[in-house]
Amino acid sequence: MSFIEIVGVLFLVLGIFFTAVAAIGLIRMPDVYNRLHASSKALTFGAFGILLSTIGLGDPELSIRSIMTGLFVLLTAPIGTTVIARTAYRRHVPLAPQSILDEMPDLKPDSPVPDEE
Repeated sequence: MSFIEIVGVLFLVLGIFFTAVAAIGLIRMPDVYNRLHASSKALTFGAFGILLSTIGLGDPELSIRSIMTGLFVLLTAPIGTTVIARTAYRRHVPLAPQSILDEMPDLKPDSPVPDEE
């Protein structure tokens, strides 16, 4: 087994680990905001790790496509998560009872939704 293959297997194992952590976070977290946090961070790293593993385990054409796909996921997943969280907040989806801090003072749940232009 060459060094490149070992690195590929290492990325694959790390990707599978982070994907499993994201799945557990989706099940265990109490509300939509915590679930989004758990899934976006861990799933982005998990998908990127799995896609990077093709560098050592796949052919060069597949590696280039995987790197491009990984960069796309790395750039778009945080944006999508932010949009979903803001929409949930504006739709007055309640925080979990354990949540003690509301970090969006400009959009209080009891205030009307401001017009965006």
